[in-house]
Amino acid sequence: LDQRFRLLTGGSRHLLPRQQTLRALIDWSYDLLGESERLLLARVSVFVGGCSLEGCEGICSGGLVEEWEVLDLLTSLVDKSLVQYEEGRYRLLETVRQYGLEKLAEFGESAAVRCSHRDWHAKLAAEAKPHLRSAEQGEWLQKLEQEHGNLCAAIEWCREEGSVEAVSRGLQMGSDLQSFWEVRGHWQAGRELLEGLFAARSGGENASAAAGALYCTGVMCLNQSDYSAARGYFEQALVIARETGHRRGEATCLMNLGAVAMNTGDYPAARGYYEQALAINKEIGNRRDEASCLNNLGLVALDTGDYPAARGYFEQALAICREIGAASIQIEVLEGFAGCCCAVKNHARAARLYGATAALRAGLGTPLSPSDSVQQKQWREACEAALGAEQHAACLQEGSALTLEQACALALQQ
Repeated sequence: LDQRFRLLTGGSRHLLPRQQTLRALIDWSYDLLGESERLLLARVSVFVGGCSLEGCEGICSGGLVEEWEVLDLLTSLVDKSLVQYEEGRYRLLETVRQYGLEKLAEFGESAAVRCSHRDWHAKLAAEAKPHLRSAEQGEWLQKLEQEHGNLCAAIEWCREEGSVEAVSRGLQMGSDLQSFWEVRGHWQAGRELLEGLFAARSGGENASAAAGALYCTGVMCLNQSDYSAARGYFEQALVIARETGHRRGEATCLMNLGAVAMNTGDYPAARGYYEQALAINKEIGNRRDEASCLNNLGLVALDTGDYPAARGYFEQALAICREIGAASIQIEVLEGFAGCCCAVKNHARAARLYGATAALRAGLGTPLSPSDSVQQKQWREACEAALGAEQHAACLQEGSALTLEQACALALQQ
């Protein structure tokens, strides 16, 4: 701890007495604790960025600390100013957390508690994954955001442990968190964590977890506009998907190779990848990704100036979305319709659709990807230039009041 203080203060000697005083103060407070309180404080130090009561109960109970008494012990530690409580979460000051980690090592529980922490957060990531593509997306995104420090720490512990089982667990966690990292913009953090795991791989890791993590890393690279790296990761994931007969994974990799091709201006290649993915998704009955493929083919047609074909693809995609209730993809399709309207000079309808999709995205908590933001900015600027600032603002306002069904009806008008 004293070494950490010296690092934090730049090694200034005149601050050393203060550091010693702070250490003595924490020692004094710690010595006044009961044995169960000491053990819980040490265990809580494993959390990064705080924890919920549920997480603390799940990870820190056992032995001297019964699950039913965790709340009382935490309350006592809060009263003694060793733990902070705010907005439903328990936190430690970093100096107290480092002190607690020392004590955890003295108890001989560092590895066991970190494994428990990793397993609990791996379960959370797996539980969250299906909800990140549902109407509950916003709620789960917020939950994962609160736990992001812990999730990253859990993956990092998998890398440090280094066993085949641990690395496989970390790769699976990264795969499960892909939608969260993508939507919330944690691209660099996710990429670095997974690339660290790739460096620790020995070759015997779970193939499905490895493919999912490679795909996830490709998505992070794609969002960072590192198209060469993204293509490499998607191609590696595609090889594993084909070797293991994972048809849905194969289609997903093809879809993202199409995105790489589209972002680099290779529209024929993009169309080819999307058509292959569409055929597979139809074959396996994956209606959601079938709609995504049709939407992507519509975007290729839109970007290459074939507006009737674009509208046809968007109409097919929208019909599937409305049939299966895929709201998030519906919004993407509506944005494609808006682009079509703008391209054929129907700027008022385009602006209303953009107003609607912006409000609908805000309601779901799903922001645009960087590449989509750039493209939409160009279309929106074209609308404003054609309509004038006042009429453009009025159209956006009108659109923002539309429900999803009303926005679909507007898009489908001839």
